[in-house]
Amino acid sequence: MKNCYIIYLFFILLFDCSCLKAQIEYHSPENIYRFADHLNKIGEYSRAIGEYQRYLFLSNSYNNDSIYYKIGLCYEYLNNMEAARNIFHKIIDTYPNSNFIDRSYYQIAFTYYNNHEYDKSITCAEENINKISTKYGRYKLNLLIGINNLYEKKWETAYNTFNILKSNEYNNFNDPVAELEKCAIDGMNLKYKSAIVASLFSAFIPGSGKIYAGRINDGIYSFATIGISAWQAYDGFRNKGTNSVKGWIYGILGTTFYLGNIYGSAVSVRMYNDKLDKNIFNRINIDMIWQ
Repeated sequence: MKNCYIIYLFFILLFDCSCLKAQIEYHSPENIYRFADHLNKIGEYSRAIGEYQRYLFLSNSYNNDSIYYKIGLCYEYLNNMEAARNIFHKIIDTYPNSNFIDRSYYQIAFTYYNNHEYDKSITCAEENINKISTKYGRYKLNLLIGINNLYEKKWETAYNTFNILKSNEYNNFNDPVAELEKCAIDGMNLKYKSAIVASLFSAFIPGSGKIYAGRINDGIYSFATIGISAWQAYDGFRNKGTNSVKGWIYGILGTTFYLGNIYGSAVSVRMYNDKLDKNIFNRINIDMIWQ
């Protein structure tokens, strides 16, 4: 009986040691890193950042630039561009010989692009492009500059950028460039309509400015509404003169509709031009993040 009790205690001790070993292995830096990568892969970016930071705290490695880069990308996916920029600047300042320097310069410019701050993105990219050490890095940054110019509707500048990227220097990387160059060409050939012209049309013939902007039904409706209001006002004043309540009511309504028709024509043209731009922007469906 005593021997059975000793054997029982031995197995309990062995089981506890196994559990302790498994727990130690679970909390090892290597497993924390794997878990962080798993969270990153499934889109749990906030938790992934926490696990990456825990790994950095527990790890004895001094070459953690790749970990910081992953943290920066996680912040980008969370749309926290300021935090992402801080991380990429940290890589540049702390690891001057890192393989992630080029990517960090690129991602800093990309954070502005991702925030729709296209001018800032262009400025940042142009300031740092001479610091890029690889041909592929310069290609990526020039590509970002060109796309920013597309969104800024600087069609000719964008075209010139993409045309350079088709040169022999970059001919191994230019898969999306041909389509982007075509976007720039189509942008240069867009036939925008004038808000001033639309307003003048509607000032002389109510509704014609909206028809000019492609909104035919709205134009006809405006013409009919203003025409009826004007006729009712005329009819009221003709019968009772300036004392006509009907004349004043329809006169005020007609004037309001008339002025609104002029303003609405200018708005319609802006909407028409925006639609032309969006038809081009919707063709820019490239994943620009540099993994």
